[in-house]
Amino acid sequence: MNPTTATEKEKNPSSMPQKPAPAGLPPSSISNALGNFFLLVILVSLISIPFLVYFTDTGSRAKKEFRKLMRPPTAGGAAAALSASELEAARRRVSELEHKVELLEAREAAAKALAAQATPPPPPRPVAPPPPTLDFPSVPEVLPRREYEVSKLFNGVNVRTVLDLIQGDTATKERGLPESYEFQITLKVAVPKANTSLAELSSLNPSLPSVLPGLETLLSSAKVSPFFAKIYALKHERIKASTTRLDQLETRHNYFDCETILELTHPTTGQKAVLVQAEMDVVADGSDGDRMPAIDDYISLSSYYQPTTSYGWAKKTKAENPLLPRLKKELEEVTAEYAIKGLPAERNRFLNERSSDLKRLVSDLASRSYLIAEADPFIVLPLSIVRHEGTMTHLPGIGDFAVVIHEGKVYPAICGDSGPSWKMGEASLLLARTIDGEASPYHRPVSDLKVTYLIFPGSAPAGNEAPDLPRITAQCQTLLNGIGGLGEGVSLHVWRDIIAERRAVRESSSALTESKRLASIIAARETEATKALLKAQQAHNEAKTALDKAAQATPATEPAALETLKAALEARTKELTKARDAKEAAGAAKGKADELAGLIADNDRAIHAAANAAYPVPRAETTEVALAKLTESRKALEACAKL
Repeated sequence: MNPTTATEKEKNPSSMPQKPAPAGLPPSSISNALGNFFLLVILVSLISIPFLVYFTDTGSRAKKEFRKLMRPPTAGGAAAALSASELEAARRRVSELEHKVELLEAREAAAKALAAQATPPPPPRPVAPPPPTLDFPSVPEVLPRREYEVSKLFNGVNVRTVLDLIQGDTATKERGLPESYEFQITLKVAVPKANTSLAELSSLNPSLPSVLPGLETLLSSAKVSPFFAKIYALKHERIKASTTRLDQLETRHNYFDCETILELTHPTTGQKAVLVQAEMDVVADGSDGDRMPAIDDYISLSSYYQPTTSYGWAKKTKAENPLLPRLKKELEEVTAEYAIKGLPAERNRFLNERSSDLKRLVSDLASRSYLIAEADPFIVLPLSIVRHEGTMTHLPGIGDFAVVIHEGKVYPAICGDSGPSWKMGEASLLLARTIDGEASPYHRPVSDLKVTYLIFPGSAPAGNEAPDLPRITAQCQTLLNGIGGLGEGVSLHVWRDIIAERRAVRESSSALTESKRLASIIAARETEATKALLKAQQAHNEAKTALDKAAQATPATEPAALETLKAALEARTKELTKARDAKEAAGAAKGKADELAGLIADNDRAIHAAANAAYPVPRAETTEVALAKLTESRKALEACAKL
């Protein structure tokens, strides 16, 4: 192309034919766009510099770059071309930037210092592990729906409440988390250790060293029975089972009911014994129609009463157990109700179980006799011990002899019943009332761990039989001698014979009734004798009158007739004399009968008073008095019968 032509076309583009614009932008448009872009970048940089300086270390880097820029120019460097005014302006600009950067750095340092002094954020909230699953389907999972006062919920259980406030998330989020508002229960239990020290045992039962002078020697080789740990392990299982039923949780008193269980062996005689230090609760169980034909309703109707004991024997007489009529009647009622159609399943299940229990009891009580808690001295062993009978040398069993030591007194007894596996320290009502006259099925005689039970394992005689109180006392004395005997001035308690006293009451009441019957018969004889005397007197008077009239008659009565009248008068006189003698004898008999009946009545009152005396009253003032008075009444009744 000709250059001249091209230049002209550029100068006068209108003279050129119009053609479509080529693709792309003209150079001027590109320059303008680039300029705008760089301007925008500069503006954004200027706006973002404060933020970059504040939130990052950009200020430090900018400062370093400006310092590099302001270094003295090197030979031949490009900075040499700057003018003096431009260099001074750059220095002022750098100074301003340095000042701003220092302010921003100071502000950043202050913020970091404040952040360092602030309370660190709370640690993440630990997630409590889920509670262990307990296989107790019959136990409800929640408390009954009612009001509870936690501080008084359990007798003897100390409740301490701690409010633990932790930082959580928003209310909306926390509301949906069960663990954000929960009540965690931790039961703290101090497991006791067995007491093995004579000093500590003496602090609980101060009379021990004087009652058992050989105890110190026995304790020197004593071993803690494994059943001490067993009993408390069973208590722990019960506590675990009560975690969903806080109202059934073991009380502190019942948890700490056993101080120690020690295995003792005398070094010389080899006599074995088991020492238990515990409290004393009351058992009122047992019945025996052969020995006691009546049972107090206050006892037999209590919620804790059972008609049988672990110790029993075959009946000796045909006397019916006093509980059988009541149990038979209940069995009839249960059977009749069970036959009703449409009862709820739960009620049917109860009736079926109760019917089975009643049938077993009726059959059992008809053929066997048992201890009577009111009359027999016995203690109770936990089932956890009884079930292992015969497997250990120091293992007590049912029928073994034992003594109970409390406040310097020693009470002979036998192991007569078994109780809960986790409980230690129960005695019969006779033993409990002898220690505390107010003891009952609802009132324990000794609440503190101040009672010592000394059991002689393996001492039970072969074959059970009705308790013989003198024999129990003699056997316990022999066993005590095998471990060093009793201390000076200490002797075994002599039991009241409650059964003999009750029998004396029954016989005395019968004797009193019989004496009254005999006295009334004798009184009736006197009345008849009085009537006979009056009749004889009247007949005598009539005979005498007839004779007098005949003697005074005119003309005179024949002699033969007079003799007949005289003979009749003599006969009436003899009858009168006989009637008078009979009257006197009948009067004397009545007087004697009244005297004997009065004596029997006085004895009856004395016998009742002795039998009804409080249990702590000694045998000499109760059983012996009752038996002596009964003997007098028997003799009086015999004399009355002879009148």
